[in-house]
Amino acid sequence: MTPLDAAVILDLAPDSSPDQIEARFFLLRRKLEDKIAKAPTPGLQAKYRESLAEITTAFETLTLAARLVRLARAAARRL
Repeated sequence: MTPLDAAVILDLAPDSSPDQIEARFFLLRRKLEDKIAKAPTPGLQAKYRESLAEITTAFETLTLAARLVRLARAAARRL
């Protein structure tokens, strides 16, 4: 998954701040966990769990990308 794909999944701008990324992820995660708990069928629970896994991967991708950008900027300042 690319950072752009991840931003689309989380419905964020590609240059969102780490705080924005985290807030959006936690909001979506809460909603999906509630849906999983209330799902009337195992199939629907599985579907929501897949969505939860997808937003988790998107969050991890954007978080890693943001860290890499910060590290690259810090390294460039040292040169």
